[in-house]
Amino acid sequence: GGLGLRGGHARNNPQGPLFYNIYNIGANRSDQDGIDFAASRNWDTREKAILYGSKYLMNNYITKGQDSLYLQKFDVHTIIQVIIIICPISVHLIVKQRIC
Repeated sequence: GGLGLRGGHARNNPQGPLFYNIYNIGANRSDQDGIDFAASRNWDTREKAILYGSKYLMNNYITKGQDSLYLQKFDVHTIIQVIIIICPISVHLIVKQRIC
């Protein structure tokens, strides 16, 4: 799904090269956000997207203990209050333990 695997053009250069973002890193509001993230890092091949995307996930999530897809999707440090409000109490306790 999404533009990450198919590739897409950067928002500021719709006729330019394709960029890939296999893991949809930075695709917070739309697939286009993920493509723009990939363009800013010059991930112009699927191989680059896989290699550098996995390094990005390792450095920014996995080595910090955020080793689930759920925690990779959110910046838990800035939206923890939102998570607490919308999650059932059992999830709240799990998230609280992971953060603290």
